[in-house]
Amino acid sequence: MRQHLERAVARGPDKKGYADNLAQLKGPPCPESLRYLYDWALELCGRSGVTQIGVSPVTYATIESWMRLTGNVVSRRELRVLVQLDSVILHPGND
Repeated sequence: MRQHLERAVARGPDKKGYADNLAQLKGPPCPESLRYLYDWALELCGRSGVTQIGVSPVTYATIESWMRLTGNVVSRRELRVLVQLDSVILHPGND
């Protein structure tokens, strides 16, 4: 579905359904109460290194170092969310 929407949007704003397709690509807004997790995920994304196939997924060691250096404390639930968000950021087309 995402590929279909991306192709439809790539055709340009003068095409029928452009605004609807663009809105679907953007997805729902991030709730303000969870914005800090998204910001943390952006800080962490790409910090675990790069391999021949691209950016490595965030590691627990990277998160642990980041917590120690920034003073941020991450609960187990937040840890799971950060790992999931990292995956989505690295591979946005995957369901």
